[in-house]
Amino acid sequence: MAVSFCLAFAVTETGPEAAAGDYAKDHPPPHFHVQMNDGREAWVAINPIEIIHGRVVAREIAEVLAWAKERQAWLTQTFEELQQ
Repeated sequence: MAVSFCLAFAVTETGPEAAAGDYAKDHPPPHFHVQMNDGREAWVAINPIEIIHGRVVAREIAEVLAWAKERQAWLTQTFEELQQ
């Protein structure tokens, strides 16, 4: 699982089907984006971890959702840092 950061978009997780990350200066609520390889996107709230927008169902990104639950505090901190 690769982790990389850039100024506009911080990729926090990648897998065979999707990449997850945060945009700098993004709107509330605290969330991250999941970009599917087929072009679909989901926004996932950080607290609680749940899909709040997009055409992706939870079973398609179950691994990302599990990953996010394990790193919820870190995702919150990263979102807040990217808003500064």
